[in-house]
Amino acid sequence: MDLLHRIVDWVARPQRKQLVNQVASTSLEKVWRRVAHRVTQMRPAVARGYIRARAIGVVGHHCEALSWQYPRLRRHADQIRADALEQVVRRLTDRAVRLRSGSHALTATRRAA
Repeated sequence: MDLLHRIVDWVARPQRKQLVNQVASTSLEKVWRRVAHRVTQMRPAVARGYIRARAIGVVGHHCEALSWQYPRLRRHADQIRADALEQVVRRLTDRAVRLRSGSHALTATRRAA
């Protein structure tokens, strides 16, 4: 019977990549609200560090909440947290760069007119 419970638990358990995506998606907008007012004026490398500093607490909080839902995954919590943090930083840095390049194009268009 114990073997059956282990198999059912293994099948029902979400995979690590799904958990990383879940933590990242729940953290993304909360972190963006914290950094949006500043990162569009920063160079990409500076923005990346600023986003990472602001995202560490948010991602950690969401990862801890997830570990309460899936206690057997606590041994992988550090890797899930690190991967989710990298995903949030990458996605928000890309968003900031797009917004910055869009504002530069708008400024150039205004100057030309």
